[in-house]
Parts: sequence; structure tokens; C-alpha cells
Amino acid sequence: MSSLFIFLLCILQALQVDSNGTFVSVRGKVKTIIESVQTRCDHDFVEFFNKVPHNDFLYTFRVAKLAPSFFINITLRAVKTQRVMYRISLEGCAFLKNPIMNKVLGSTYRKVLVNTTFKCPIQPRVYFMRSPSAVYIMPPFHPAGKYHMNARIKMSQSPAPFVMEIEWIFVHGKVKVILESVETNCDHDFVEYFRPVPNQETLHHFRVVRLAPSFTLNIVMRAMRSQRVMYKINNLDGCQFINNPFMSKVLAPTYNILIVNNSNFKCPIQPKVYYLKNVGQAFMMPAFHPLGSYQLTVRVQMSQSRAPFVMEVHMHGKVKTIVESVQTNCDHDFVEYFHKVPGTEMLYTFRVVKEAPTFSINIIIRALSSQRILYKMNKLDGCQFLNNPLMSKALMNTYQSIVANKTIFRCPIPPKVYFLKNMAMAKIIPFFHPVGRYQVNVQIKMSLSSAPFVMEVVWKYNVMHLK
Repeated sequence: MSSLFIFLLCILQALQVDSNGTFVSVRGKVKTIIESVQTRCDHDFVEFFNKVPHNDFLYTFRVAKLAPSFFINITLRAVKTQRVMYRISLEGCAFLKNPIMNKVLGSTYRKVLVNTTFKCPIQPRVYFMRSPSAVYIMPPFHPAGKYHMNARIKMSQSPAPFVMEIEWIFVHGKVKVILESVETNCDHDFVEYFRPVPNQETLHHFRVVRLAPSFTLNIVMRAMRSQRVMYKINNLDGCQFINNPFMSKVLAPTYNILIVNNSNFKCPIQPKVYYLKNVGQAFMMPAFHPLGSYQLTVRVQMSQSRAPFVMEVHMHGKVKTIVESVQTNCDHDFVEYFHKVPGTEMLYTFRVVKEAPTFSINIIIRALSSQRILYKMNKLDGCQFLNNPLMSKALMNTYQSIVANKTIFRCPIPPKVYFLKNMAMAKIIPFFHPVGRYQVNVQIKMSLSSAPFVMEVVWKYNVMHLK
């Protein structure tokens, strides 16, 4: 029983602890924040189960009675819908004899052991858990959101619903939008100043010194590198917008973010000091957007002023793609195996066991939530592509990024072991792309094989606004 809770607690303790005592785990660019953790025991077979005082990484429990056998039950639910994301139930002693019977738990168990292994029956004594910083029980691919995980140890000898239990609430995969810089300017005529409030992270203030009967809004978003204009709003009537913010679906949410204490503006704008909040969070980027670094300029103009603007905000930000998981499969006939090289992060290997005279490539990109097909390529002749990668610009970049040691593939593909690199960074994702979560399936098919594919790679990724 102690060995099982070693692997259960490794989940808990392997989560890195920040300076505020918050448990945080980061895999690549995907962050998991543990909001709360609770431990319980039955006070019969297990006398106590709690954190070691003054230590964020150690938990202790005391087994008071011999535990001849036990069972493991783990359930993960979405907090909002209570939908079960996954459930694990297995016999604990069988797991201890063969931890690889469950890859998720086996990996966790192996990493948490300290100079010992455990066998049934579990002897009565006090146990401690020490966890590495890399242990992570959650599946590598997981939707962003807020979740509740419950892990229980049960025994047939006990009438209690559990002898030990861990429950924790965590937020996974949500990355806050952070801008690289925010710059504010004004004309020093109609508007005397426009700047951050001293010692305030979220507040800006500006002082209008003349009555403003009307004004217009101009918004431009440009790519930083090319200065290409991505979108533009010109001469939007500011007074009409203030009277009805929903006349612009893009600006309405931003306006609501900026307003302090629900104090809406009205025309004419009276001379006085005004406040805005969250200027650095009001980055009005459309949902459908190319990846890259951008500048957003918002200007307030007045016909009564000869200046190019009376107020201006510059914001710089990025749209980024985060690969959440890479999964490889093969038919185990033409291709014996296709997996990551042990002990490496960048290399994958596969073994061709039968000569492949020809093959075709199928690629599909789907939105995960709706399963809508975003992009599709069917039956691209693989041998023609290898002879001339320029026939497909999208695949050429991917091909060049994953080929290891300058290996050049040619048809027929002879039987041997091959290597690929950078699978998690393969440039298969289109440049112009909606923000959201997606799955790319790339399948290699052969007419000589009755299987749906001989090799397959599945990427799941998230396109988001991110610093």
C-alpha cells in the first residue's frame, strides 16, 4: 500500500512549488497549477496521512495493520461539467509485481522509488514519500481547463470507502495573455497626459483639458517584421460606439475590460481626469490570426485638433503554437516499430522490415472541439515528393526539419532502421491559422498493405495569444 501511495503522492509532490507555495508543473509551454490538495485516511489501517511539517515535498503516513492486498481507483473529472475524463481501476499487488502493466502509473512509480522496491503484503510502519520534479500523472495530451482528480486506495478487509485518499483541484494548460510592451501617448493639448498610475500595475489615467464634443477611433494591426497591415478600422464614430458598444463585436469586449467601476463614458467628454484599467490586457486580436509578432495601434482623433491624434496606445504581442503531444503508430508489419529514442527528447526511430516500392501521404487538420476539417491533403504520391520536395511547400519545410543527419529518402525504401528529429517542432502547421486547439494526422499508406496505414503521426496543438 505504501508503494502505491508513493506513486500517487509523486503526482502531488512532483509538482514544482513556486515561491508562494503553489504547486506548479510545466511540460514544455503547458502549465498546470494545483489550486488545492487534500489527503485523508481511514484512521484504522492507516493511522495518519499528511504533509511533513515545514517541507513542501514530503508526505508521511503510518500503516497500522498488515495490508495483504489493495486496489487502486483514480478518477479525473472536469470541474464545470463533472464529465469523467479518465478512470483507472486495477489490483495493487499485481501492479507492484509488474508496474509496466500501466504506463502512466508505472512511470510515476519508478521515478518515485528511493533505494527500494515494495512487495505485498505491505508491512505496518511509518512511510515517507520523496518525489522527483518530473513526475506527471496526467496524460500528455489533455484539454485546457479546471479539473478534479481523486485517487483512492481501497482494501477488501476494510469496510471504509478508502484507507487512503488524495484529492486535488488543478488548472491545466491555461496560459495568460501577456503583452511584450504597452506605450501610451497624447497631444498635450486636448489631453494633458496619458500614463500609468504610479505604483499601480493595472491602472492608467489621462486628463482631458478641453470639452470633446466628438471623436473617432482608428485601429491598425501590423506584423512587426514585414509591417504588413493585418486589419484596420478607420474613422469609427466614437460617440456612436459609446452609446452602443455592440456596434463593434471586436471593440465591445475590450471596452468592458477597460472601464473602471462601471463608469461609462458619454459624449461630449467633459474636461476632467479619467481612469482606465487593464490596458495591457485589452489586446484586440481577432480569433483567426497568423502566427508571429504584432503591433496594435489605437488612436483617438478629433476634428477640432490638428494633431494626428489626441490619445494613442501601442501594444506589442505574439501569437504562438504550443505542441501538446506527439503520438506515433505503425502497422507492425511493413514497419516493425516507430517511437521516440529512449533517453532523448528530439529523436524518433522506426524500422522498415519490408521493401516499400511506393507509398502515399494523407494529411488532415481538424479542430478538436468541433472536429471540423481545417485542411486536407489526400494521396500525395510519396515517391514523387521525395524526388521533388518543392511540389508541396508545406511538406517540404516539414521534411527538411525532421530529416536526421541529412538522410535523403529515395524510393524504393529499403528495409533498415531510420531516424527522424524535431518531431515536436515539425513545421506541419499552416502559417495562417485560427486560434484554438487542433489535431494533425499524417498517415503513410501503401497499396501492398491492407492496414489503414503503415506509419502515422498525430500532433495535438494549441494556437494562442502568448508572450
